[in-house]
Amino acid sequence: MLAVPAYRAPPFSSLFLEFALLVAAICGVALPSRVVAAGPLQRLALTDCRLEDAEHLRSTAAQCGELEVAEDRSAPTSPRIRLKVAVIPALNRSGPRDPLFVLSGGPGQAASDFYVSVGGAFARVQRQRDIVLLDQRGTGGSNALNCDFPEEDELAELNPAEIRRLAQNCLAALKSDPRHYTTSVAVRDLDDVRAALGYQRINLYGVSYGTRVAQHYMRRYPEHVRAVILDGVIAPGVVLAVDSAFHAQRALDLIFERLDELHEARKPRRQDSQVAALRGAEVWTTCSARNADWCHALGAFKTIDYTKQSFTAPGQIFDAVLDTIGGPVHRASSEVLKPGGRLVYLNADPVHPVARKDVTVIATDVRATQKRLLAVLTLIAQGRLKVPIEARFPLARAAEAYELSRSGHSRGKILLTMA
Repeated sequence: MLAVPAYRAPPFSSLFLEFALLVAAICGVALPSRVVAAGPLQRLALTDCRLEDAEHLRSTAAQCGELEVAEDRSAPTSPRIRLKVAVIPALNRSGPRDPLFVLSGGPGQAASDFYVSVGGAFARVQRQRDIVLLDQRGTGGSNALNCDFPEEDELAELNPAEIRRLAQNCLAALKSDPRHYTTSVAVRDLDDVRAALGYQRINLYGVSYGTRVAQHYMRRYPEHVRAVILDGVIAPGVVLAVDSAFHAQRALDLIFERLDELHEARKPRRQDSQVAALRGAEVWTTCSARNADWCHALGAFKTIDYTKQSFTAPGQIFDAVLDTIGGPVHRASSEVLKPGGRLVYLNADPVHPVARKDVTVIATDVRATQKRLLAVLTLIAQGRLKVPIEARFPLARAAEAYELSRSGHSRGKILLTMA
């Protein structure tokens, strides 16, 4: 028996991000905060300041300073550049002293600009830890390498040759050598800031391109890393921009695969009805009136219209119940079992536990194995197992396919075609 009202996907929760950030807030070493480092580095003085977004609509109180470093780290006589550093002090001044360094994306986005726009997500981290922002060299307040480009909608109208010309003109107009603004150089700046502020170990949060900076830093300075959060990982071997479209498509494909798995886990398993019927079981299932004939064709002996009555109303007693819903349905399912019967729930959360002691409750998570897949393929080839197709969509209409799946009213499989 299958009791299956329509599934509604829960909204995405921002708690995941808060939880990830709190991973770095369990315990840490007690070291002085913002103490000037000894050695060749100059003193990094911090003064009160406010960080603002580009539109001057939001601002954050901080302590700011500048660290002077060589533009060309391989040449002692190289011109010096100043790196903008901002620290948002922890609210609990007696808490752990290993801070969270926030590394923004791009490349090209300044960490100070990024933080002002999303600072609320880090509020719980700031309760216990300092948050440190370093505008990576070439961005924001760290000798920014900027060029005037058309707006995005105008840029989309240009052909590749015109875009290439704009990029070449930008490169020629820069007053600094971009060869000294690479990720490997930036992580050395990052460690200089760590040392100048007196932190022995740090936590890193990187988003998008910032995850690459975090990975480089971990590889070069593992002794100074306590914990790392990578949000939207850019692997070291990925060529930025060139491979972006392929990886974006891959990510989209994985999202739809996962959504399909989650949705299918909560939908009626009409193949279950067919397999049970093939093995000689008398299958009862719940469905709406419009789907009754369809369910009978797939092996159901009797259907119960859940829009008009509860599946417990007919007074029928069953040997086994397959519950894909959980909650109140899970508890009600036990009421229609005979003594010694079995209640199986599949990918469902039994919020309401079963009180009966004379039935067996089984939690199962069906996993595909070679043997099981071959058995299913054999039944399909013999025409004994039908796999209904609700709709086929080209990939360009993937959004429509997702909406149909999310509606909970599709009866068969929803296919996306790549050709």
